[in-house]
Amino acid sequence: MSVEIGKTYKIKYPFVRTKYFDFTCEDDAPKDGWRPGVEFASGDEWDGCFYADGKGYQVLQVVDVHKPGKYRTRVFYTRSWIDPDGVEFNKPGLRIMAMSGFKNLLKGYRYPEVFEEIEGY
Repeated sequence: MSVEIGKTYKIKYPFVRTKYFDFTCEDDAPKDGWRPGVEFASGDEWDGCFYADGKGYQVLQVVDVHKPGKYRTRVFYTRSWIDPDGVEFNKPGLRIMAMSGFKNLLKGYRYPEVFEEIEGY
């Protein structure tokens, strides 16, 4: 798989329900929202599983690809998320990763068995 400058990649990603505080409004009550990732549900000391409440997407946009001299090729990219409700959010900033690590990100979420629990994924 080749990584192209300017291309946007959309990868399936699990989300869990969470509560958060919105300090920009006057209401002090926590609000419902989504967080990328999974939760761990434990049964007993040796039993447990990871779960997700919904499916969303991780969106990666390649800004540049650079090979600095004798060092490995680096990918400069930005990342955003699309939660299960379709709301896109991000933390602005440029990220840097070696090409091999970036290609691993493009393969999707690391543990595909989490998606078995989500209907229609």
